[in-house]
Amino acid sequence: MTLRADLNDVACGLLAIFLALGVGLAQVSDPDAVKRRALALAQAGNYAEARTDLERLVSERPNDRLARKLLARVLIAAGAALARMQQTARSVGVRSHQHSSRPPDQNDR
Repeated sequence: MTLRADLNDVACGLLAIFLALGVGLAQVSDPDAVKRRALALAQAGNYAEARTDLERLVSERPNDRLARKLLARVLIAAGAALARMQQTARSVGVRSHQHSSRPPDQNDR
């Protein structure tokens, strides 16, 4: 290989690194876009992704009150959704015992 080919390889490698960094930075460079995406995710019930986006945004912009408020709402909504799922599971468990011919054992309570 020649010196020119080596320099070309190095230049291509550096370009790839800068592009990768640019893509990563672009994801949080527009905090309003991150908030809109997180809100849409939360409204669709995808609290985990909304939480991830907002936690990253809050870690990079700790003084962003709206981001913190949205994160709190996502955490509350996620907790409420979990509580509803647990209540539904308990309710279904009780109903299945009411219709069962056998009494519930210790593990069913």
